[in-house]
Amino acid sequence: MDEQAFWKLIDSAVSPNQEESDYDYDKLEDQLREFSPEGVLEFAAAMQRVVDRAYDWKLWGAADLIHGGCSDDAFEYFRGWLIAQGSEVYRQALANPDSLADYLETYQGPAPIEDEDILAIPYIVFQEMTGSDDGYETGVEIPEEPTGVRWNFDSEQEMQRRLPKLAAMGPFEGNGNAEGEEEEDEEEGR
Repeated sequence: MDEQAFWKLIDSAVSPNQEESDYDYDKLEDQLREFSPEGVLEFAAAMQRVVDRAYDWKLWGAADLIHGGCSDDAFEYFRGWLIAQGSEVYRQALANPDSLADYLETYQGPAPIEDEDILAIPYIVFQEMTGSDDGYETGVEIPEEPTGVRWNFDSEQEMQRRLPKLAAMGPFEGNGNAEGEEEEDEEEGR
């Protein structure tokens, strides 16, 4: 599966309201169920290549600022979230990770900014189709190190120099409009 076909599937299930909770995982799963197991593996390989392309120190620095710290796993789930935002946001973030500050100003989804679920979809669908995970191999070699130049994420000056908008924004705590926050507020008011 080429990248254009991959993004067509991903973009078809992206929420128009920028709410992660509204990403239509069911729609993506249903579309993958129309494929053969081999087709699902091709999608999984395309996803792994997109995840790997985002394995970059500058993007990791952006995730670190957004999260207020970012482990290996959190960075993988951050890249899942980035994919779930669609091809346009993904490409802008790869070209300029600091552009995520502008995107997050209007983002209505919940914090933290991560999405493990989207990364698991091809595996889940493959298991449903075959009854096993035997043969679930994408053949995509995962890079050992991120691309780009590593720097000290604990240095405020370095973060401000490299990612000024995100550094000024600070850790993302949500914009107060995510589902669940309203329920919390209602419970506190009782």
